[in-house]
Amino acid sequence: MFKMLTELKEAGFELILFTAGNVHYMKSIVEQVFTTDRIPQGTKVFSHMLSRDEMRVLADLTTHTGELVKDLQCLLEDRNLKNIVLVDNSEQKAQLQPKNLVPCFDFKGEGDDDYCHSLTEYLKEFLKVSDVRNKIIKDFHEF
Repeated sequence: MFKMLTELKEAGFELILFTAGNVHYMKSIVEQVFTTDRIPQGTKVFSHMLSRDEMRVLADLTTHTGELVKDLQCLLEDRNLKNIVLVDNSEQKAQLQPKNLVPCFDFKGEGDDDYCHSLTEYLKEFLKVSDVRNKIIKDFHEF
């Protein structure tokens, strides 16, 4: 996992961790990645880390319930949606900006799992486009 993250960072990506878990879960993810991959202490991979505290409640007025969703608007102070790719295993959590979603499988962490390598190569293709949403629509929404 760390190899994928460092390769993407070195290629020019800004990496932001955005998890639906709470802050403690988020910290355990980072700790697990750093411990499993033996990352040197103090190495900074993510420019920001966001947890469920930064998610938005999407209300269902019919059932009077709400669902937590990731709203990429919270990232727009210095960024534009045309440059943001959300890699997530939950389409429901990305329903506010589905054109920014690259769906992924859960990462199991097995040594022979080359999903991270394939995902890294795919994500590098976004460096060549002016609007990531057009590529995502083409790759995932056109049938």
